[in-house]
Amino acid sequence: MTAYAPCELWRHPPADVLERLELIIERTSGRRATIFFRADDIGLPGRQLVRMTELFVRHDVPLALAVVPTWLPLRHTELKGMLASGGSLWCLHQHGFRHANHEQGNPSKKKSEFGPARPAEDKQRDISRGRDILESYLAGRISPLFTPPWNRCDGETLDILAGLCFRAVSRSAGAQPALPTRMMELAVNVDLHTRKEPTAQAAFDALLEELEQSLATGLCGIMLHHQRMNRAALEFLDNLLAALKRVAGLRLAHPSDLIR
Repeated sequence: MTAYAPCELWRHPPADVLERLELIIERTSGRRATIFFRADDIGLPGRQLVRMTELFVRHDVPLALAVVPTWLPLRHTELKGMLASGGSLWCLHQHGFRHANHEQGNPSKKKSEFGPARPAEDKQRDISRGRDILESYLAGRISPLFTPPWNRCDGETLDILAGLCFRAVSRSAGAQPALPTRMMELAVNVDLHTRKEPTAQAAFDALLEELEQSLATGLCGIMLHHQRMNRAALEFLDNLLAALKRVAGLRLAHPSDLIR
């Protein structure tokens, strides 16, 4: 299992975080945009996951929960109990199989569970097995959406997903290769918790730029990682949800409703 820690932004948040967020939200007044939230690496319940999901329940905002299949059997009863209060708010869907990197020999050093280093039959087997695991523990609640670990997979995997009747993939905005024509993309274009800027100020500047630009496009996908959230990150998310709900032209959508 990966060791997680908050990024520099949430370890040392600038003093004006909430004030600058409010300015960005104010500038969206009069615009229309659809917003969805996606939380990755779900499967093992813990304090941070509870706190994050409680915020979405309190604000009555839908959330796509990307579940790692092989993590689910370990504590599935606890996870289902924790999510019960949210009911239909959750868009439960598949997040790879083991969340394991198979591209160690790739010169690009880009991590991927479903990249060119693996034979097609291995990728298809893992995706099928993963879906079976999710259905066995969360029967009838799984959306036909697939989020590849690290937001990337190869074209062969996309064809496999289409053949297995997945209807949508969620990756980073602008991700390649392109999807098969019969599938749709639910792209995330705002990253709250896995930022790599060297300073908190640079990270917050970039985050606000992502938020403003994505709202201007009309479709804003916001990616969360509960394992990297501390008190400052939770407070910011709380204020972000409240601020977005105040703007009449912004639709906080259920991800399942965006899949054609």
